[in-house]
Amino acid sequence: QGFAAALSLVTSRPGRQTMDAIRVLVAAMLTEADQAYQARDAALASELGSVRWIIAGGGALTVLVVGLALLVLRRELAHRRGADVALAAQAGLLGRERDLLQALMDHIPDTIYFKDRASRFTRINRAQAQVLGVPEPAAAAGKTDFDFQSEAVSQPSFEREQQIMASGQPLIDWVEYVPTAEGAPRWFSSTKIPLRDADGQVTGLVGISRDITEHQQAQARLETQVQQRT
Repeated sequence: QGFAAALSLVTSRPGRQTMDAIRVLVAAMLTEADQAYQARDAALASELGSVRWIIAGGGALTVLVVGLALLVLRRELAHRRGADVALAAQAGLLGRERDLLQALMDHIPDTIYFKDRASRFTRINRAQAQVLGVPEPAAAAGKTDFDFQSEAVSQPSFEREQQIMASGQPLIDWVEYVPTAEGAPRWFSSTKIPLRDADGQVTGLVGISRDITEHQQAQARLETQVQQRT
């Protein structure tokens, strides 16, 4: 409304604008700027084009040009301030949620790990850090099982994970043999689920593994006893 009136004033009576008329228009435009600003990009481009056209008029139009420029800047800065506040609030919320998730993960005895499409760790909990032998969970970021286990152990796990992400189907309660760094036998019951983005595309997986070494060893002893009795 304000810009349309200003442009009409300039084109209908070039060189005859009174200062009072210009001041009235500027005041009207500034009042309009306080209202909700819709279709920002298209309107802003149009208004800036009007400013560039008007500035060639000179004389008393300088006041109007200044008013137009101030209004454009005022609207743009208000929009940016609102966007910055919204982004800061969103970042703060995401940060709190991330911290809560990490705190929850770190107090679960089972190992939890997130991996990307290349089976690289993107986030793990402290239980998984202990399994991998790293001092902090962040130390595993960007690494794979091949960095912590022999190829004989890591390759089958890698192939299963790639199949999970290719098919989009989870793997539930799979028993994996993962020896310790010293070579002691160790087994995990692992569940791995593909992760998808907003478009439904698989971007990685999340895994939860539980140490079942004692169970496996107890079962082996029981089977041995049964065989000895028969």
